[in-house]
Amino acid sequence: MAKIEKEQVITSYDGKLYSRLFNYMKPYMGSFIIAVVLVLVVTALNLYRPMIISRVIDEYIEGYSKPYAYVSKENAEIEYKGLYLDKTIIFYSDTYEKYAGMLYYQDNYYFFTDLNRSESEMLQQMSKDSFEAVKTSNTLTVHDQSGNEYTGELLSKEDLKVLRSTDYNGVKFLAIVYALVLLVNTICSVAETLILQTAGQTIIYNIRNEIFAHIHSLPLRFFDTHPVGQVVTRATNDVESLNNMYSNVIVNLVRNTVMIIGYIVVMFSINTQLAVVALALLPIIIIITAIFTKLSRSIYRRIRTKVSALNTFLSEHISGMKLIQIFAREEAKYKQFYDSTDDLYKSRMKELGVYMLFRPLMNFIGTAALALMLYRGSKGVI
Repeated sequence: MAKIEKEQVITSYDGKLYSRLFNYMKPYMGSFIIAVVLVLVVTALNLYRPMIISRVIDEYIEGYSKPYAYVSKENAEIEYKGLYLDKTIIFYSDTYEKYAGMLYYQDNYYFFTDLNRSESEMLQQMSKDSFEAVKTSNTLTVHDQSGNEYTGELLSKEDLKVLRSTDYNGVKFLAIVYALVLLVNTICSVAETLILQTAGQTIIYNIRNEIFAHIHSLPLRFFDTHPVGQVVTRATNDVESLNNMYSNVIVNLVRNTVMIIGYIVVMFSINTQLAVVALALLPIIIIITAIFTKLSRSIYRRIRTKVSALNTFLSEHISGMKLIQIFAREEAKYKQFYDSTDDLYKSRMKELGVYMLFRPLMNFIGTAALALMLYRGSKGVI
């Protein structure tokens, strides 16, 4: 009868379990809310960091092909050989009549001046594609589809420093922004960890004291029907298992949910077709995760049962070691202990086997999704 009760306590699922555990969080809800807010800030900064890098690459490092507009001296960002220029990064404006542009060809940069809007757009598009050109020691000559000829001047390192000064300044500014983002990210992460661990450890401290006080209030009949090792396991190992939930699981759930939603929003804002391709295997991931959750939960409960039984065995037999030696029962008890540890070992190996299948399978699906995305994206580019 005692064994049946033990199995029910360990393996049965209580639908009110999470609400009961949530009650321990109520006195510290302020701390958890602050931690969740910090998690949202950290997640937003993690999403923003690749956007900064993307902007640095697209607008500044690869921004040499962006057009330069002829402006007045008062409005000029750049002064180059008597020309007053403004780097029109975002869009063309009808207020500009003349433009200049840069082409990169065979490890050199060439500067084209006195272009109208259509010619500037043509030159910018040409910089994205392969093109044929006639090269001399100081010039580069290209032709458009209509056969019109355009000649650009070879730029020296000093010329590039002047013409790309806005790009240099943009990279420096975004580098400072990136450093500030990292600093704020680090501070928020440290604060979040400190708050969560403090609240989690306090909750576990209270639960452990409450359990010990409850054990003192139990009648003697309880200790006749429940082994000491099982009670010790409840007050130590099982309580410690709750620490991970309060300190990590809850906030990680919020963090990962927000991050996944953020990535999906960013993906669809950049390219809807590629986002759909990237998420095509998501149903398979959900199905596999559901199967894994069911299997791992069952195995984990079985492991907790066997750990409790092993602790019970050790507690009873170590305390009664004199009787075991008096009646020469060492070999029989060793066999019982061997069977218990072997049973626990096999359960642990089953748990390991489930993880061995799940994680590589997730990696494979992730790689497959990346391959599909590369195939679809490269096909569109070609």
